Amino acid sequence: MISMEQFMGIVAGQLGLDAKGLTPESHMMNDLGADSLAMVNIIAEVESELDVEFDDLDFDEVETVADAYNKMLEELAT
Repeated sequence: MISMEQFMGIVAGQLGLDAKGLTPESHMMNDLGADSLAMVNIIAEVESELDVEFDDLDFDEVETVADAYNKMLEELAT
């Protein structure tokens, strides 16, 4: 399992940002500048950290860091 803090650290690292500036409510695109490639890289790092493989994560409705984290947790639960 990965905590929200660990996830935010991965997001910050992939985007070249300071994790202290991120909150669960930070908007992935508008606040953090994440594009679809950045999302793929974030998920790849999470997969590596957890030694899991996500089959098909749909991030079309993901807006915030919390949305992305919760989407990932939903996939892990299946």
